[in-house]
This record gives sequence, C-alpha cells and structure tokens, in this order.
Amino acid sequence: MNRQLPGDSRANHVLGLEPAPTPTRWLQRPVLTRHADRHLGAHLDKELRGLGDVLHDVAFQPRDARVDHVVVAPSGIWLVDSIHLTGRVERRAHGQRNSAEQRLYLDGVERMDLVDQLGILRHAHGRLRALDVGDVPIHRVVCVIDAVWPLMGRPFQTRDVWITWPRALSEKVRSSGLLPIARAREIGQLIRERVPEHA
Repeated sequence: MNRQLPGDSRANHVLGLEPAPTPTRWLQRPVLTRHADRHLGAHLDKELRGLGDVLHDVAFQPRDARVDHVVVAPSGIWLVDSIHLTGRVERRAHGQRNSAEQRLYLDGVERMDLVDQLGILRHAHGRLRALDVGDVPIHRVVCVIDAVWPLMGRPFQTRDVWITWPRALSEKVRSSGLLPIARAREIGQLIRERVPEHA
C-alpha cells in the first residue's frame, strides 16, 4: 500500500537497525495508479505532438483488455502500461553471459511478477496484428512512475517488455523509424475506429 515509514523507523532502517519494508509497499493504490496514468498521458501528448498519434485507455476486445496508452510513431506502435511504484529500480543479469536474462528488481527484491502478469499487453499485441497494420514494429512497455533509478540507469528489456520511465519512454518513441508520419497517423485512426478509446 505504498506505506511510508515513520521518522524514527525510517532512520533505523537507513542505519540497518530494522529490516527493509516488505514487498507490500510496492502494491499499487487505485488513486495513485490513476494519477500516474493521467500524468503519463499528458506527458506523451505534449512530447509527441505532431509525431503520429497517441491514444489513451484503449479497450481491446473480446476480453476488454484495456491498455493505458497506445502510441503510433515512425519508430512503431508502443503499447504502454503505466504503474506507480516506490523503491529503487535495478536490472540484474541472470544466467550465462552470452544468454543472460535481464530481470527487474525493486530495492533488491526480484519483481518479475510485474512483467509476467502483463497478459493484457500480449493480447493487445495479437489484436493489433489481426488489424493488418502491416509490418510495423510493436513494442510492449511498462512505464514506472515515481520509482528511483540509478544515476546512470537506462531503459532495459526483459522478456520482450521495455522497462522505462516517462521521459526515457518519449525519447525512445522519438527515435528514428521507417514508418512515415502520415502512415503512423493512418494507423492511429484505424485503431481509433476498430479499437475505440474507453469513454
């Protein structure tokens, strides 16, 4: 429940006198989640204006699988799930160097469950392919709001999902791509007609 440590407990935790808070502190609260979603939506609208199309709260049928944001740009289609978390984001490699898997950690605790539960993004990915959008790259993204990233931290991929934060996401979307802006807008309009934004 995004609990905050009282002053004395916070100091004791920093000094190593108390155990770290349990992983329940990372669970989303509905109010914070909605706030994070609106914050990210406004950021994407502002930063990507004129680049293609940005849709919000898109409900993919038949499962009514709602994706927070769908961005269409020259770099491809980006399916974005926003999530409000507290803690320090890390990536750690598991396995042999040549085949190591990057995994998500928060305050030293592995949280790959946050990635594995993203069936909605996988479903939306399949539904977009069924719309015959052409040979356009489709990227799945978890955009983390309010967590702490390392000073030299960078977005990373794990199990074909990008883990990033708002500004880094907009920079990735703005990267070069083969899709003309006019075509990106056409695809955005196609999605609006076939998979309308949730009212």
